[in-house]
Amino acid sequence: MASALLPLSWVENPHWLRFCQEFIPSARVPLRKVLTETIIPSVVKVYRDRARAGIHGENVTVTGDTWTGENAHQFL
Repeated sequence: MASALLPLSWVENPHWLRFCQEFIPSARVPLRKVLTETIIPSVVKVYRDRARAGIHGENVTVTGDTWTGENAHQFL
């Protein structure tokens, strides 16, 4: 989504919902609130826990980079 500059609201787009109903009727399309409050945080937790487990007891250096979306919000 981020690489395509799509807002989270795309999951509630009527055309997308019709597409899902037509071609993948068994798919459950989440609301953006579910994405931001449940799905994305749980996926981030999985990766964060894996990273922490992988470096446990090691000396590490962490660096980060940010990018700015078209809406001027920065992401780490």
